[in-house]
Order: sequence, then structure tokens, then C-alpha cells
Amino acid sequence: MVEAKTRYVIMIKLMLKKKTYVTSAALAEAAGVSVRTAKYDLQEMRKFLKHYGMEIEARRFYGYRLLLRENSDMEGLSKVLRTNLNHNSGEVFRYNFHRVIYIINKLLMGKPYYKVEELTDIFYISRSTLTRELGQARTLLAKFRLEIDMNRRRGVGIRGTEVDKRLCIAEYSFRYDDKMQIMVRQEADEGAADWSTQRDTIIPVVEKVCRQGKIRLSAVPAIDLANHIYVSILRMKKGCFIETLPEASLGEEHRGERLRADEIADELEGIYGLVIPDTERDYLALHILGKKMPERTPLGSGEYTAVKQCVTEILLELKDNFELDFTNDRLLKEFLYTGIEPMVFRLRTHLIVRNPLLFENLRRYLFATKVAHSASGIIEKCFNVQMDNNEFAYMVPVINTVIISHENRKKFKVGFCGDMGLQESFLYYNELAECLPGDRYELLWIDSSHNAGYLSQVKYLIYDGDFRFDTPIPCYEIQDKDSVEAICSAIARHRLEELQIQDYLRPEFGIFGLEGRDRDEVMKNLYSHLLREGLIAGELDWRDVFRINEIGNGVANIQDLGRVLKRGGYYVCVLKTPILWEQDIVKLLVLVKTKRDGDKNLSDLCRIVSEWTSSPKKIERFLKSRSYDVFRKDIIDICLRLYVH
Repeated sequence: MVEAKTRYVIMIKLMLKKKTYVTSAALAEAAGVSVRTAKYDLQEMRKFLKHYGMEIEARRFYGYRLLLRENSDMEGLSKVLRTNLNHNSGEVFRYNFHRVIYIINKLLMGKPYYKVEELTDIFYISRSTLTRELGQARTLLAKFRLEIDMNRRRGVGIRGTEVDKRLCIAEYSFRYDDKMQIMVRQEADEGAADWSTQRDTIIPVVEKVCRQGKIRLSAVPAIDLANHIYVSILRMKKGCFIETLPEASLGEEHRGERLRADEIADELEGIYGLVIPDTERDYLALHILGKKMPERTPLGSGEYTAVKQCVTEILLELKDNFELDFTNDRLLKEFLYTGIEPMVFRLRTHLIVRNPLLFENLRRYLFATKVAHSASGIIEKCFNVQMDNNEFAYMVPVINTVIISHENRKKFKVGFCGDMGLQESFLYYNELAECLPGDRYELLWIDSSHNAGYLSQVKYLIYDGDFRFDTPIPCYEIQDKDSVEAICSAIARHRLEELQIQDYLRPEFGIFGLEGRDRDEVMKNLYSHLLREGLIAGELDWRDVFRINEIGNGVANIQDLGRVLKRGGYYVCVLKTPILWEQDIVKLLVLVKTKRDGDKNLSDLCRIVSEWTSSPKKIERFLKSRSYDVFRKDIIDICLRLYVH
């Protein structure tokens, strides 16, 4: 009955919180059970709640809601269910993932060990549910080289180095900044001021010391450094000190960073009443070294030779895979030459700068993400490191900027064939020039006497007048009273035909109800499905051919780096049950595959799906419909809009 009582508490609290109808799917998701089990529970709860003057009302297509009356005995029900239903303490989680994150924070920032009974009481969950969610916690902790310690005498704790514990706290206490995480941090700091107050205290100290020491520190790394300093302060207050530093040494060349660390530590000792030992000061110096703005590696050094070889291989890889020739691009080369060495240092020491725009960068710039995967693969090979998602997401906007500059030199050229004697021709030309986006289109005036040489450059012609060129170039003939919008729509439709978008939108590319309890199981099942459908070549390990990025809004984007998919298309896969991926809940997988490697349309195809995945409304509508036709219509609408606006 414990498990049933737990589900009753979660469902009742959710209905009380919403104060309106809640779907069975939402109730099932909150309780962590199937819709069928949730409906069975609701039937049982109806009988149960009658004894307390309450009723569950069901309305088709709307869901369920809890009806309270004057004689409703909320106090009696609370006593039976062992919780205060009138007190919204925040222990009802929409996804079990949020509860997993809270468990991790509780174990890292609360007591060293908790009895199993304490954790089940905190979350109103059974032992079996706790066991399952500790398993998910193990997945997240493994990224930080930490393990769940199940000790019969002491209870449940986390085992690992102090440095790794701090890195995990900094990730999961500040990325998911909701009410529950704030509660844990305040508990760890004995009810002290919240993080925003601590940040306002620590950041000015960091900025002042670094400025005086001529260490350049931009805004995001400064905040990230303050996060780690605050975590260190919390841990030191609990008597948890660093004994062994990451695999990196501070040499004489890092004397400046060590001096700045001493100055910051001296001020923090006065503010927080702590004694900060030398090992902690070295740890702070390593953070400063990894987060300061990079300088060019000295010419002739061993590091420069390795970086130069890496950059050369990256440029060759991008040219071979995407036909992108960045050999003479100063921005990209400057970024790579100055950024690779400090990036490798951070990857080796695990002192990563957390990226607040992680999901947004990967979602908005899907084509740049594909290109960045090729570059990161070379960095991993050359320096024997494993790329971190945060570091990867910092590369993506830089590469996207370079791609935009590259694509601006390849604008879609439209020839306007006007008549010098028609005033309307000049009006049409000028209005079209304003309507067509200048970063993607170039409008060229051509008439029977001038600029006919442009015909070899243009991809589309617009005729306004009687003369015609003898050419197979696609065209639009302006009729009386045609609007500029109609002409732009004709250009967009032509580009849509040129893209052959319909070939990428086939029903067999939609997969619905894919099962799996975790990421590995989902991907294994997806690979098996594609293999059965004849869409994939050969039985391989999915880890060897696919690279996956969470991009927010419940979506994970898959890259076919192994080039195993046989057919180009927009693949979308709806999971039967939302699952914890690596950092958030994922409901939907997307994959963009071109018909052939190096396809010039890949950039546009990625830009289109970027816009779709950036719209929570479109995603939710698709998930509710479970219809590939809904997805197809959205994609075509986005195409038409992107090619004009």
C-alpha cells in the first residue's frame, strides 16, 4: 500500500495545484506510472476519497479534477496519507528526473549519508522507486567519476574525490535553479543568504583581484568561477577539504595565477571566517588558469606544434566532409590557435566553464553543430581528451559565425528582367530589393540592352515586360497587379522545389512509441528499428556511428557521423515514455540526413529543423497528434517563410 499511497499523494497534490482539469497522461507522468495504472488508481481513489467528502470529476477530452466541499476533511486525509496536503512544500515533481537531481544534491550538500527510510519519507516513494532512481543518479554521477555508496550501517552516500564532488555540486546546484535546489543550498549553508547574495559578494572580489593582476576574465567565466568558489566555501565549512589536485601542476610560469588566488583567498577568509589552506589555494589558481581569456601559444613551443597540426587536420576535415574551405578564414584560425590549448587544459583537469546557453546554442545552430562535431573529433584524437558538452557548445557559435560569412559569399542571385521604359519595373525592383533578405539574396537588374552577362550567375529570373531571354533558367512572369508578396512566394516555392523537401518528409521517417528505460536502451531500440526497416546499413554499435546532443525543449538531436543511414530525410522519433538523458528530460529524437555527403542543402535543412525544435508549441502539438503529417506541414511552412523573411 506504500506505493499506492505515494501515487495518491502525488496525484492529489497535482490536482490541488492545478485547480483545473489534469489529463491522465500528466497524472501518470507525475506519478511515474503508465496511463493505465494511473486510471486504475483514480478509480480506487474515488472510493477512498468519498470517506473524506471529496470527489474526482472526469470530463472527456479534458481530464480529471478534484472537487472539494464544505465538509471535506483535508486534515483527516493528510493524516492517513502521512503528509500535509495543504502545504505545497515542493516535493511533487513533474518528472522523476527532477527528483533524481534533488537526491544528488541532498547527498552531496546535506549529510554524508542518509538512511533509506529517510529518503523514502522525504519523497513519499517506495524502496523500489528509490532503488530505480538511485540507478539513474549513478548514470549522472558517472560523468563526474562519482559512485553511489550503499552501506548497510551508514545508509546511502556518494563516494569519490572531493574535487569531483565539488564539480558535480556546481553543475547540478546551479543549472537547475528551482525552489528545491535553493532549499538544499540553504540547508547546506545553515540558512544563510541565497546564491544571488553570495554572487554579489564574491564576483567583485574576483574581478578586482584579476583586474589588478592583469588577468582578463569575461563575464561568464567570472560567474562560473564564483560558483566554484561558493561551492568550495560550503564544503570547507563542513570540514571537507581537497587532498589531491587534478592531474595538472602549477609551474613557475603560473606564478601570477597563484598570487591572484592567494589575494582572493585572503579576502574570502575575512568575509567567511575560514582558514583556506594551500591546497585549496592551488585549486583556485587552477580555476583561474582555465577560465582566463586565452593568449596565443608561443611560436616554436611544443604546444604550438601540436596545436598547428590539429588546426591543419580540422581544416582538411571540414573541407572533405562539408566542402567548407576555411583555409583563409582568419576568425576561425585565430579561435583555434588561441582556444585549443586552454580548452585541452580544462578537459584534462575537468575544470570546465559551464555554458548557460548550452541547449540554445546546440538547438539554434544545428548545421554548425554538425561541423563542430568533426572539429571536436580531431581535437579528441590529437590530444587524447574527451570533449565536454559545455566546451563543445562554446565552439558552435564561433563556427556558425564563420559559416554565415562563408554563405554570404554564396547568395541566391535573382535576375530582374525589367523594361527601361516601364516605371512599374523600377518600382517592382526596389520593393523586391527591400523584401528579399540581403544576407541571402542578391537582386540584379537585367534588360535587353544591359547586364545580359549576369545570366550566367543568376538562378532565377523575374520578367516584367515583353522581352524574354532564350535560357532554361526558371522564371516568374509578372502579371497585372501582381503583388511583391506573390513574387517572393514564387521564389520561395522554387527554392522549395530545388531543395526537394518532399523527398525528406516521408511517413516511414516517423517513429512513434519507441520503448526504452534509459538512453542506451532507447538508442539500441532505435538502431534495431532502422535496421529492420532497411534504412540503415550493417549491424554496428550505435555508439560508433551516432553522436547525440540534448538541445532543450525535450529534444535530442542525433548526428549520423558514421554515415550509415541509407536515405536522406527528416527522421523524428517519439519516445513511449520521456526519459532522463544526460542533463534533462527527452521526449523526442530528431535526425537530419542529406541524400549525399557534402550536400549543399544541408545548411538549409538544419536551419529549418532548428526553427521547429525552437518552438515548444509546435513540438507539443506534434507529440499530442503523433502524426508525421503534422510535422511535415510545419516543416514546409517554415521553409516558405525562411526563404523570404
